[in-house]
Parts: sequence; structure tokens; C-alpha cells
Amino acid sequence: MKVLVQVAAIVAAVLTTGCSTDFIHRMMRHDAAELTDFLPGKERLVRRPDTYPVHYSWMDTNAVVRADYKNVYIAPFDVSYLRKGNGYDTLRDKAVGLDDAITELGDFGRNAFIQAFKQREGDTKLKVVDDPETPHTAIMEFAITAFVPTRAEIEVVGTVGSFFCPVPGVGIVADCLAAGEIAIECRVRDSGTKEVVLMFADAEGEPKALLQFAKYTYTASAKINLKQLAKALAESCAVEDASKMRRDFPFKFIALPWDSNLDK
Repeated sequence: MKVLVQVAAIVAAVLTTGCSTDFIHRMMRHDAAELTDFLPGKERLVRRPDTYPVHYSWMDTNAVVRADYKNVYIAPFDVSYLRKGNGYDTLRDKAVGLDDAITELGDFGRNAFIQAFKQREGDTKLKVVDDPETPHTAIMEFAITAFVPTRAEIEVVGTVGSFFCPVPGVGIVADCLAAGEIAIECRVRDSGTKEVVLMFADAEGEPKALLQFAKYTYTASAKINLKQLAKALAESCAVEDASKMRRDFPFKFIALPWDSNLDK
């Protein structure tokens, strides 16, 4: 029923806005997550329009130009922010195997960004390297700062990380519990100076689709969002003016299980 309401709202928005998708992006954009101390000087980040691929970003343009990057290194994902209290133990008791799922999600995220940059090496002129000390390398460090499992069998209303808000006495609501969320932060360091030259942060909800076949595993929605973000970031390094980039249309008719695989 909720998806049908969203479809009706999309149709109405298109009809009343001259087929502009800006209103649809604003209507369906997930709320920005609270920024963490993973990002140094996070107050410098700028809130971007809802049509932009990420909620917040910042770049030291002069430093990036001087560095003349030729390589990119994707560091292992930091998932420790998901295990710093905030009800994580309670959720773990309900979600069997959640620890392993989160560890695997971090590995998936790193591989998604490695694969996205390797596929665009010819366009970005950035070679993916295994050594962060390689000269002229942009070191990308990621943290997953919030995560909502996407499995209806979890009999708890709440999330991991900054989103966690348990509601005592509330039973299982399948549609709510299946609506996964993920928040990610990234800082990019210069391999020579070790200074942070770029930062961004984003939060995404369950991919909107009329037929949703990908939601009933802990990490399906999160993986789909990580793949999309990796693709967008690699693309931003290939276009002439990244400030003009737009998010993909926030709705599709079918979300399939293999949308969360890396071999597609």
C-alpha cells in the first residue's frame, strides 16, 4: 500500500510540475544523517541539493589541483561506528548473524568502490592501486555510520548507529522493518601530505520500487545503495563539472535480488 501511494504521488508530481523531477527528488530523498567525528572539520561540509548524489560534500580545490592525482586507493571500510552502543546489542540479539553481516557489508562496500573506479579508469585517469603510499594517490577512507537491516523477521523497531531509536512494546511491522537504511562518510587524504582534501557524507533508504524482491536480507538495500554511490563517485571524477551531477531517478518498478551483487 505504501508503494502504491508513492507511485500515485510520483504521477501527480510529474503532472503538476511539467514533468520536472526536482520535486520528486525532494519528496523521496532520504533524510541526511547526523555527521560523526570520523570527518575532521565536518562543519566545513556543505549541504547539497536533493538532486545531488550525496547530502554533504567539501573539497580543498587548490590542494587537489596541486596534487595532480594519478591513482586512487580504497581503504578497508570502518564499521566500528555501528558497534558503539546505541542499542546495537539489543538489535544483535534479534538479528541472528548481524555481526557477520556488517563485516561482510564493509567488505562489499570497499569492493564496490574498487570495481567502480576500475571500470572508469580510462575516463577518470585514476589507476586503482594496492599501496596507499604510492605517490600522487588519493586515499579514500570510508565509515559506515548507521545501518538498518532489511529483514522483516527482525522483531524490533530500531536501527544501528545514529538512527537507533527503540520503541518499547511495538510488535513486528513487516513493511517498516524491511525499509533498510545506510549512512556513509568518506574522507580523502593525500598520500604525500596525509592531509584531508575532500569529504562527503550521504544517507540512503530502501530503493523505491513497485515490486520489491531485494529487501528480505539484512544488507540488500544497503548493498544496492553502496553500488549506486560508488558508481556516482567514480563518475564525478570523470566529468568536467561534478557540481552539475544529478542523482538517478529515485524510483523504479522492480528491485531484483541481484541488484545487490557486484557482478552486474
